[in-house]
Amino acid sequence: MERGARQNTSRVLVAVVALLCTGLIASCGTPQTAPQPGDTVAGVSVDPQLAARVPQSIKADGMLTFATDPSYEPMEFLQDGVFRGVDMDIARAVSETLGLSVQFKEQAFSTIAPAVAVGSYEAGISSMWADDVDARLVNMVTYLNAGNALAVRTSLAKQITGNFGLCGHSVATEEGTQYIDKLVALSKSCQATGRQPINIKAFELQSAATDAVQEARADAMVADSPVVTWAVATSEGQVVVSGKPKNIRPYGICVSTTIAGWPQLMQSAVQRIIDTGVYAKILAKWDASAGAIPTSQIIAPH
Repeated sequence: MERGARQNTSRVLVAVVALLCTGLIASCGTPQTAPQPGDTVAGVSVDPQLAARVPQSIKADGMLTFATDPSYEPMEFLQDGVFRGVDMDIARAVSETLGLSVQFKEQAFSTIAPAVAVGSYEAGISSMWADDVDARLVNMVTYLNAGNALAVRTSLAKQITGNFGLCGHSVATEEGTQYIDKLVALSKSCQATGRQPINIKAFELQSAATDAVQEARADAMVADSPVVTWAVATSEGQVVVSGKPKNIRPYGICVSTTIAGWPQLMQSAVQRIIDTGVYAKILAKWDASAGAIPTSQIIAPH
């Protein structure tokens, strides 16, 4: 499963995660507490009709549990032990709409979809492309559009335009992403045309890549468009967007295929927060309004 352009994983992960989550190898994820005071989403109310449709297996403990990898600011990240970000607020709003409390559990990104597929979690939300190969394991409920984007140091904005504008410059990105592959290929093209190679700076966390370009330790950064927009918004004018996002497609919430009616109910809950205006407020809070969608859809396994 990719986050943004993270590398694909294999279906064999389902078997591995099944072992992990049944305790034969190790526990699945790290339990976290419900949201602390101050982390609620304003304007959300329980929809009685939707709440009445919550499957008993989910309603039993009154909690909706989402698997997530909180390392992709502003989509999902940890701050002072609290889960924050676009995805976290959407998950909170959806849960409250269904009359449920929300719980987040940390899970390695590449195993979120497989873990949901085997029933270890009721849902997963972590900036996952809804049309990724591992989406075939689960239903994906769309909630935001995103694309591939480039941010550059403001002082270099006139120099770095287009792909070949990156030749000879340092570019920050997150490890384990397809952005690495694309930068390597572009760097080779730079050299093949007599230009200087790209100095690729890969960081374990996206937050570190963002810091690098904001603090002038890298000339540019490639990431998903919401991340790039946030990097620019929090850079105090030091970073600007270069060009328009490319390859725009939807993020999706992972939902199990084994619980009857659950994907449809999740889609209805997402649509509810869109229709009531709560969704727009969440996106505005995190400078993610450009990715707003008018209608949530279900992308079924294929």
